Amino acid sequence: MRIETLREFTVYARELNVSRAARKLNIAQSTLSRHLIDMERELGFKIIDRDTGNGLTAAGMSFLSCAEQILLLYETNVRACKDLARVSERTIIVQEYGGHPDVSAHLSSLVGQFNGIESDCTIEWKRFSGYDLAEALLEGELDVGQTVIHESVWEQTSDELSELGIDALVLHEEGIVYWMKADLEAAQLGEATLEKLCDFAIAMPLGKVYNPMRDAMSDLFESRGLMPLFSYGKTWSVSDMALAEGYKVACALPPDAKEDPSLKLRDDMAFVDITDVRDGFLTCLLFRQDEEKEQVRAFRKFVEANIG
Repeated sequence: MRIETLREFTVYARELNVSRAARKLNIAQSTLSRHLIDMERELGFKIIDRDTGNGLTAAGMSFLSCAEQILLLYETNVRACKDLARVSERTIIVQEYGGHPDVSAHLSSLVGQFNGIESDCTIEWKRFSGYDLAEALLEGELDVGQTVIHESVWEQTSDELSELGIDALVLHEEGIVYWMKADLEAAQLGEATLEKLCDFAIAMPLGKVYNPMRDAMSDLFESRGLMPLFSYGKTWSVSDMALAEGYKVACALPPDAKEDPSLKLRDDMAFVDITDVRDGFLTCLLFRQDEEKEQVRAFRKFVEANIG
């Protein structure tokens, strides 16, 4: 039964006159009469006592109470859903972690600037730990994704994302440094080429399913004809990562990590500059091409205007 039919019935029940009720509903009298007859046929009982006038039958009076409750419940929930839709429209769900330790720092800066302009916008940071970042964006689990792509596969990867309906915007480009035990020979030298360090396993946090930095490092090595090694530690925090004693293991970090206060506290560790990897790692933000949310479209325009 249509909600409008219930509403027409409640208006009739207040007027007990088809002509007056039809005028209030702004529909033809014949239309209202037909709808009321159809309602009785659908319900299986009479709601109007036509033998004694235009009043309601006992069953009609009982059903009127039910109809009013249904309409109240419907209207209350529709209002709540509209409010929720308006809130959701103003909320941008941003991926919290992108692989590089400083990826979110760059994005946080842009988000903070955007919030200063769009004060009614709400940012919800969400850690993504699934398998498929593109799927999470397309299904609305995230509005803004972030990832790291090595330049050797940039064209192929961006084309693949575009075919799925996702645009990748390059936020910035940088190289990497290695962070390793200070007593290792490579650490004492302070710099080396990637080939000289290819026997070092690259430390990665354990338990993270989606790890773009692992893919980017693999692509870097493969572009040089080298084979990467990986070592997994039980931590989310690089500064707390316990690298295995007696093994050649290193964390691959962005150059800015050399200024990180928490890393500087580790006097048992040292940074090694990789002299032939000064750039090539592209930190990217991912957006849906057919974006429907106005705030997300506005944020993308803001990002595009501020990363050129």
